Amino acid sequence: MTLNSEILILFRTIEQGYQSRLSVLAKSAGLSTLEGTILSFLHCNPGLESPSALIHLLNLSKGDVSMAVAHLVSLGYLAKSKDEKDLRKSRLVLLEPAQKISQEIDEMRENYLEEILQGFSRGEKQGLQDSLTRIYHNVSTH
Repeated sequence: MTLNSEILILFRTIEQGYQSRLSVLAKSAGLSTLEGTILSFLHCNPGLESPSALIHLLNLSKGDVSMAVAHLVSLGYLAKSKDEKDLRKSRLVLLEPAQKISQEIDEMRENYLEEILQGFSRGEKQGLQDSLTRIYHNVSTH
């Protein structure tokens, strides 16, 4: 197997591990994995609270986001309002009931990262972050 193939398989394996853990947490709260992803994204990314940010940054379909947001609004986890600067756009606001599951997802993510980075020194972690930032830049500019 080539190094490039190994890297792609590694990324996919890490993503699958995260999605598996997220799915368990979301289901325990009566949510879909996508709904858990949306809550986590909104919780971790203040300022990126529009449905279009979810669609573009998470590479999701407009229909999936629309249905998941509608369900989260109906459960009282999210509120949807008009953007004050551009009334054609909407803003998503996390409500108090979403805080618990959002924090549980954050804790799961931190634990998962600690698990997969076990044995790495602080310097190695910093080097990995720098490399991944460069990869992200390369991907987002092509």
